[in-house]
Amino acid sequence: MAAEDRWAFLKVADVVPKSDYQFVVVGGSLYSLVLIGALINGGVHPSEILLVESSKSLGGQFRSDRSEINVLFDKGTRILYETGDRRADGFISNVVERCESSVLGGNQRDIGGIFLNRRLETGSVFPSFRNVSVDTQFQILGEILMRAGVSTSEIAEKSSSLGEYLDSQFGPTARECIHEVICRHVFNVSATQLSTRVLDILPLNRLSGFSHQLMMDLSKSEGLRSRLAFPDQLRLPLKRKQEYRGYYPTSPGIERYVDVAETILCEAGVQILVGHAVARIQNSSSKTEKTEMYVTDSSGNTKAIQVASKVFWTSGPRALAVCAGIDKAQLPAEISRKVALAHLLVSRIDSMGELYYAYNYDPEVSFFRVTNYSAYCKDSQVSGQFPLSVEIFADDDDEVNFQENIERDLRIFLGLTCSKDIGIQLVGRSTGFFPLPRLDVEERWTIIAQMIADQLHGSLCFPGLGSKSAKFLGRDIVNDLLAQFDQGTN
Repeated sequence: MAAEDRWAFLKVADVVPKSDYQFVVVGGSLYSLVLIGALINGGVHPSEILLVESSKSLGGQFRSDRSEINVLFDKGTRILYETGDRRADGFISNVVERCESSVLGGNQRDIGGIFLNRRLETGSVFPSFRNVSVDTQFQILGEILMRAGVSTSEIAEKSSSLGEYLDSQFGPTARECIHEVICRHVFNVSATQLSTRVLDILPLNRLSGFSHQLMMDLSKSEGLRSRLAFPDQLRLPLKRKQEYRGYYPTSPGIERYVDVAETILCEAGVQILVGHAVARIQNSSSKTEKTEMYVTDSSGNTKAIQVASKVFWTSGPRALAVCAGIDKAQLPAEISRKVALAHLLVSRIDSMGELYYAYNYDPEVSFFRVTNYSAYCKDSQVSGQFPLSVEIFADDDDEVNFQENIERDLRIFLGLTCSKDIGIQLVGRSTGFFPLPRLDVEERWTIIAQMIADQLHGSLCFPGLGSKSAKFLGRDIVNDLLAQFDQGTN
């Protein structure tokens, strides 16, 4: 089918008179709002910007779930992080100044742990090799020492798959004994079948296992410091504190930031169009060299918009490809795992301590991650109970035994025996999908991204354009799009 035939449903007679903007941002995530704030701080007039969002409200995954007890829970661990770009961080500061917030700075910024080998490790978010045999530990350390002279950034740039990255970073022994177990539990495939985008989802770029004092000595080597993690993140010396801060409202619900950011942008004069999906994007057929966009509302009414400068696409790549006229038959299959989110109140969470969250890498437990709001949100407790959000792989979701399975797995996760009452109360549920960055699929998307870029002749900015792969993290997406914008204006 020819490209023009695919858009035949857009009749000229149905189109509302055109509107003109210098910039359009597609997608209403919290970090999309941060991107707009950065553009304004960089000199773009707010009236020249339009935000288009297909949902009826902004926020995306940062729109919180409201539980049956009228308490907000997030879709997993959601924290607003600084980006390192002064324009974006200036807007973030403006947001948090209008919303009572906790500042998560220094070594307290992002405290995570892991559950593996039936043990919750609170010292580090990175996998540990302390549970393998002594001979295997020496084998892993020897392979790491052989690679200490090669920079990790160079390894990441040259690696075509996650398996290749792990072999180059740590050696095959660590990959086979540690990382393959994690990859098969989380992604259902081997590390050799995954792309390096996994590193944006899971912290697999270092290993822990040595004592704190030994790590102080080993970290004097830059090559070892980039591969090995300290065993206790709370004891890190101040000189190693995190450069960028994180923020979270003092009352639960990251969507509070979404609402504040939306208010700031509306007050400034940014036009926001919710409940409208982009149906088509193309170069203008006129001599104005503008980009033409067609957006439709829920009733099927279509509006044409001309964009004089840039379109920033922060939504998914599949929707972008379809809107750019790429034949759906050329697109790779969507591959993801279903995730069920359970929002809970629990009477005791002793073992989690100060952890904001903990990943589960143990196949015995169905969770992917547990979020502990009490560690970073001071007003989160409800009647003396602790709120938790649990992300569960639900490929074979057992609706009948849902709460029973959660309680069983949570007892294992928290190290509690059946005789200890942890008073689990399920107060909310939602669903989502967990991305599976399969190597074959990622390679196909790289080709399609170049097709889109060639077709739209530099009028479009989207995550990963001109680089090896797109990013998952919001702050990385903002930096990527701002870099593309800066390159286009220089």
